[in-house]
Amino acid sequence: MTAGARLAEISWRYQRRKPGGKMSLAVLRIKEIGYLINHRFRHHGYVLPRSSVGRDIAFAMACHIARRPDAEHRLERWLGLWCPWMTRDEAGSFVSRTIAKPHRLTADKLGALLRLTEEERQGLGITTIGSIEVSKEERARRRREAGRQRDERRRRSKGAKPREDYEAKSKSRTKPWAKFGMSRASWYRAGKPMPDAELHDAKSTTENRETSPRAAFLTCQQRAHPSQG
Repeated sequence: MTAGARLAEISWRYQRRKPGGKMSLAVLRIKEIGYLINHRFRHHGYVLPRSSVGRDIAFAMACHIARRPDAEHRLERWLGLWCPWMTRDEAGSFVSRTIAKPHRLTADKLGALLRLTEEERQGLGITTIGSIEVSKEERARRRREAGRQRDERRRRSKGAKPREDYEAKSKSRTKPWAKFGMSRASWYRAGKPMPDAELHDAKSTTENRETSPRAAFLTCQQRAHPSQG
């Protein structure tokens, strides 16, 4: 069987979805372990090494294939493709033991079994298996930070201003009422006048005259309500 045919076989058998369209954890991990195997051993004839490394990878894959329908046939076929150095008796014993009691492996335990590095994890887009270099807590922190940055990019695309710019221009920071010598409540009751606009209006009507911010505000108020003058 050619390498292309082997990969097609793997893709067909292990990318099938559960009813409802949502992949189970076992299926996701079968795919991701497959990505890792293809990456590591594509230059070695797509065959696992006959060593503790190869046997650990085979065990990790077998624990997840064992949770799929028709597990015995699937696992026998997978071992025939990737571990052709196993004898019939050894493969049969391996299949029987694994299916009888498949181990439930955490993300970190599975990552240690596969000796998965962070570079491989990021490069292959693996998400359900931990790396031997980054802890569970650090992965969670990175996910939160990535989520925060993703949300921020989405807000920017919708026209939201950066928080720093918003806070720099916020009324709580600039305190325009202070320039009128008023309290915040009085400034809101007066209609929230802006100092620059009011001062410019006052200066345009009273040349060469010193005008305080409060006087400028009162002048504008009198012009807006002449009956109260």
